[in-house]
Amino acid sequence: MSTRGFTLLEILGVLLVVGILSAIGIINFLSYQRILVLRQAATQVATDLNRIRTEARRTSQSWILWADSANSYIYGPQSSTPSSTNSGIVVGQGRAATLPTGTQLAFKNNNWISFTAPYGLNASAATQSITLSRTDSSPKQIGVNVIGIIGKVVVREQ
Repeated sequence: MSTRGFTLLEILGVLLVVGILSAIGIINFLSYQRILVLRQAATQVATDLNRIRTEARRTSQSWILWADSANSYIYGPQSSTPSSTNSGIVVGQGRAATLPTGTQLAFKNNNWISFTAPYGLNASAATQSITLSRTDSSPKQIGVNVIGIIGKVVVREQ
């Protein structure tokens, strides 16, 4: 009788352990991937806020970022005071941006942030916040804040 090799019970035990570890790894990977998509959305919004702030300085024209739905927004030169139904953006000059799939944004006060010419200052002079979250039941949120009159853009995980 030969004693070389593994028994069926030993092989099944190893496969069970490998299966359990793989399942845990896949769950953690999917959770990490959702967080990365949320961070990507926050970076996109922060980059566009910095862009319109720079454009307000460069063009000596006020610029605005206006949320038109839960997962998209428009930004461009400002022509009028925005409202809940009117973006206030010069017709034909707005640029639309859509957030990555599964993310949404919510403004704390109004549904817009404006930077005034010629210095690119925050029009409201108060800190304005945009909260980005997942559309699923994930509790993770990231805040994009425009701080004070200077309009510094800060991204913070909440």
